[in-house]
Amino acid sequence: MQTKRGMKMKVCVLGLGEVGLPTALYIADLVNDVWGYDISEKAVWKGRDSGINATTHWNEIPRADIYVVCVSTLLTENDPDITAIFDVCEKIAQRSDSSSLVSIESTVVPGTCRKISESIFKNSIPLIHVPHRYWVDDSKRHGVKQNRVLGAVDSKSLEKGLNFYKNFLEIPLHLAPSIEVAEMSKIAENAYRYVQIAIRLRIQRRERSL
Repeated sequence: MQTKRGMKMKVCVLGLGEVGLPTALYIADLVNDVWGYDISEKAVWKGRDSGINATTHWNEIPRADIYVVCVSTLLTENDPDITAIFDVCEKIAQRSDSSSLVSIESTVVPGTCRKISESIFKNSIPLIHVPHRYWVDDSKRHGVKQNRVLGAVDSKSLEKGLNFYKNFLEIPLHLAPSIEVAEMSKIAENAYRYVQIAIRLRIQRRERSL
């Protein structure tokens, strides 16, 4: 498929939730051939209603040039649960090669991306981490296109990542010195946001009690 900028590209967004669907829609404004994958029928139907080719069946997803991972990573008994990340990366590894690019936008603990690169992709598939900063309550100022951090496992991955995010999607980037720093930046930002929310709630309760 020809993109609106005259380039041939197929993109698959894995995870069509609060972050994944807006990401897929943003990319779809520039790429005609965008696919979405999710295990939730509800998320898939929402994606289809928004104009995305979406499915719960991985074997229906054609081979893509870019895979953008936006699956949920939650806490299970106070421990991070990143099994969904490993699951979808296993699926990607089944049909991808060194010509593709995998971008993990989901929040992960430091060391996750390197482990995936080594144990699942065997260091043969370019991998980057561009943690999302999407905020559903203020998607105009904090949407898909805002200042983002990019880290890569190697120079080839970095080159491909810059070409896709900076040159093609026109997303402003800050380059992290390593992919682990990119992972840590999202953890630090989340902690900062949680503190801000906690302080704001405390002030509101205090004001109501006066």
